Amino acid sequence: MIIWVVLGLIIIASLVGYLAYLLYQIRSQKHARDEQRTQAILARQDKIAESVEVIAKATAQGQCDYSEAAIRITQLLMAYPEPHPRDWPALYPGLFGLYKTIGHLPTHQDRMALSKAKRREQDDWRLAQEQLFADLINEELHQLSCFAAKGAQ
Repeated sequence: MIIWVVLGLIIIASLVGYLAYLLYQIRSQKHARDEQRTQAILARQDKIAESVEVIAKATAQGQCDYSEAAIRITQLLMAYPEPHPRDWPALYPGLFGLYKTIGHLPTHQDRMALSKAKRREQDDWRLAQEQLFADLINEELHQLSCFAAKGAQ
């Protein structure tokens, strides 16, 4: 009888040990998955920050229109992964204001389908809007030109 009790305790102890091992494996896998997810988020943040910085520098140097920069930078900032999203429009009102103003204009194939006169009219209007936001955008471009170096703060 005692042999059966001892044998039962050995089996139970073995099962408890195996259960502990399985729980440890699950915890290790969860930790590895969380670490991988964190690394992926950091890599995405770095890529977006670098893209924002390149566009800001190119625009400040006159290689890119304000409207093009507004479209690209606002979309990148809105896609920037963070645990607590920031109010990007409040931080960069010039870029977001210009984007909100010109965001409805047709692009690509839709733009090409317009008549030459209509495209010219839209270009003139877009350039006028760029001039309204130019001073504010220039300040914001200066801030964004070191976006990656600041850790996107």
